[in-house]
Formats: sequence, C-alpha cells, structure tokens
Amino acid sequence: MKSRKQRGIFLSVSAAVFLTCSCPCSYGAMGELIGNRLENDRQILSAAGQCRREGKREGEFHITGRNYVPEGTVLKSFYGDFVDYSSTLEETEKQGEDIYYKVRFSVTWKEDENELIDRPKEEGEEKQHWKLGDTVLRKLGEEAYIFRCIDQNYGLGNTSEKRAALFLCDVVIPADVGSFYAYEKQEDGSYDYRYYPGPIANFGDSSDYKYSNVRQWLKSQEREDIKSVWVDTGVTRSCMGQTRQGSFSQLQRTDLQTFYIGSQHMTDQFFILSMDEALNYKEYLWRFGVMPQSGAEENPESQCSTFSRGYWLRTPMGNGIEEDLKSVYLVDLENGSIRPQSVDSEGTGGSIGIRPAFVLPQKG
Repeated sequence: MKSRKQRGIFLSVSAAVFLTCSCPCSYGAMGELIGNRLENDRQILSAAGQCRREGKREGEFHITGRNYVPEGTVLKSFYGDFVDYSSTLEETEKQGEDIYYKVRFSVTWKEDENELIDRPKEEGEEKQHWKLGDTVLRKLGEEAYIFRCIDQNYGLGNTSEKRAALFLCDVVIPADVGSFYAYEKQEDGSYDYRYYPGPIANFGDSSDYKYSNVRQWLKSQEREDIKSVWVDTGVTRSCMGQTRQGSFSQLQRTDLQTFYIGSQHMTDQFFILSMDEALNYKEYLWRFGVMPQSGAEENPESQCSTFSRGYWLRTPMGNGIEEDLKSVYLVDLENGSIRPQSVDSEGTGGSIGIRPAFVLPQKG
C-alpha cells in the first residue's frame, strides 16, 4: 500500500483536463482548467453522460491531466453497480515544469438508464427510507453535488421530526468557487487581470459561524423544494487543542477540550459539521466517494488542492472566557488532523474549502 506521502504527491498542483471521445457519441470539447477532484469528477461525468445520451451501452473517452492523474471513482459513486469502467494511462509527457498524463476510460452500462435505481436521487425524487451509503444530488451555486448518507438515525434534538438521515457532501467545495479574473484597466492606465474572490474565499470576519461568509452562501442556496429538514445549527461550544498530525480517523478525543459559550439559536437547511458531529463521524472525515464499511482506505489526497487543503467546521477556538480568538476548527486533509485556523490568515485567496451537509426526513 502506498504511504500517505506517496499518495499525496499531487496535493498542491493545479491541473488541466482535456477531453476527447472515441465512442460513437459527439463529445469532443476541451475541458476546463481544474485544480481539485471536483473538476475531475465533473469532466468525467460529463463525458460519460454524453456518451450515454447517444443511446449506447458502451463508451470510451480520453482525459489528459497536467500534473494530475485523472481517475474515475466518481463513476461508481454516481452509477453504482450499473456501470463498469476501466482506465489506462496511455501517455506521459514532460513539458518544462509540467507533466501531462493521458488516460483512456472505457465505460459499460449494465442496464437501461431508467433502471438505475441506485443512482444519486435528483431533487424532488421521493424515497421512503434512506440507508447508509444512499446518494442524492443537490445543486449549490452552479454545480450539482453528490451527497451521501452517513447516518440513517440522525438526532434532531427538539425539532418535530422523529427520524432523519444525515447526508454529507462527497467532495470538498474549494474556497475559490465563484472566483474569477477580469481583464480591466488599472489606475495607471494599463490593463491587467484583477482577481475577484468568490463567496467562500474566507470563513468571515470573526469565528462566529452565524455571521460567516460560509453560512451566508449556504443560506442563499436554501429552497423549500429540496425537502430537507430545518436543523438547529446553533453553536453553543468552543474548543481548545488539536488532534495529532497523521492520526486521521484514529484521532484521540482527549486531545480536544470543549467549553460552553452560551445558547445560540439558528436553523439551516445546508450547514457544515460542528466539532461534536465531526468526532461522531470521524471515520467519514477523510473519506470521499467511499464508505468505511466497504473497507476502502481514507483518500484525502483526492480532494487536496491549492484551494482545498482542508474544510471548515463551525466550531470556534476558545476556552469560554477570552474574547473572540478569530480562529475556527477545520479538518486538515494534508496533515490528517483537526486543528484551529485563524480566519485572518485566509485573506481573499483562502486555502480552506467547505463540505456541506443536510438532513432528509426518514420514513418507514
């Protein structure tokens, strides 16, 4: 088995994906510049989906990554047992400081698309009972994301729903989502590119999740038609300490101390995990697209990039006495720990993303 250092060789490099399709479909567009697993998955699903829409049970397409080896585990996450795929690294070419990897993917669908009962459920698709590993699609911003059930008996406290299922996003949404460059006239009359940060480029001005940029963006995505449960997300505890680097899900709870900081009431449809929730679901924190029950090892390197070296929790750092320390806890993907991070250090080009969650009513 590869060491974590070996498995993380592509953690901080950007990548480009280019798609060509040799199946009888019409797909042949150039992919976007990418820097994380999210863009890789989007391109693979787009290419595979385009081949499928041509009515063929088999398809083949090529993806070339710059300093990034394309991989297709998202196909199993999305289509489950109804698809088989294989990938072959056909070419490796070095150009200057960059290495290009050309990978050929072959996909075969076992059933008609209408029979894919285990595919991620679209918004509005009803199901009577959710079980661990079930997946659904939810749109945030311009993208649709896969969310996976990690608790089929989620506790809702004082809310009216008796039973519920907790779904956690299968990827880390990078801090640069919604960011862009514009070619503009500068003060000296010259023209150059100006960077406009997106809505979650940083956590916020303080450690209070209630007023954070992260919560503000997630609140903007709320809609009644997604049928999720409104969850009490009030932050009543702060934390001190951090888990040992490299411990990943084998972390020790005793490395962390929590302190009561008062009652805070707020309800949300989409939210990020608290420290308590993170510890309760520690076996999922460094796994993406796979379930612990499957025996699959942790794969944090699949999400690491310049803008997603970790993802925020909603718990602040503090001992319950001192004023706001302007630090919030996060799941560190690179170092395998849960630790605090100063919100001031993120600036407008943050390296910490988010991993949203939401809750659906459990029936039956």
